[in-house]
Amino acid sequence: MAHLEAWVRNIVVLILFGTLLELAIPDSAMRKTLRLVLGLIIMLALLRPVVALFQHGGSVPFLPAGRANFAQNSVIEGRRLWGENLSLVAASYRDQLEKTAKAIAQQDGVKPSSVTVRLGSAQNYGRIRYIRLNLAPGSSATDSSRVQAAESTYFDLQPSQIQMVY
Repeated sequence: MAHLEAWVRNIVVLILFGTLLELAIPDSAMRKTLRLVLGLIIMLALLRPVVALFQHGGSVPFLPAGRANFAQNSVIEGRRLWGENLSLVAASYRDQLEKTAKAIAQQDGVKPSSVTVRLGSAQNYGRIRYIRLNLAPGSSATDSSRVQAAESTYFDLQPSQIQMVY
């Protein structure tokens, strides 16, 4: 924290010093040159921590020891969050597919007690591997074959990917 305070203090001092110099020089071409030089010096002072970050490969020596590799930690944290978000999206997608499969079955007169959708992974991410409908007692084989055909048509799956469990 002391380094941050010193950095801000240096910038403020540079700006104040530049303002005083600018007021001391009469209006001329020299004043424009002074503004240019002071602007470059202030930009260098602002960019110094960023330059230090790139020179030390993400490890900034003027940060406290616990935060020395903050760039690497940020990348790791970003990847972790990406994985969590991907899992949440997949869970939401799967829930919506299960609701749709259940609604299709109910539309054909079959009341499934539960529906399970299994999604692919890696290269087949988001593709449906299979749908399992656990049918309530009293469901007939005729009804279940009609539901299986409707589900396979709607989801563009092979009938073997629609599992009817009594």
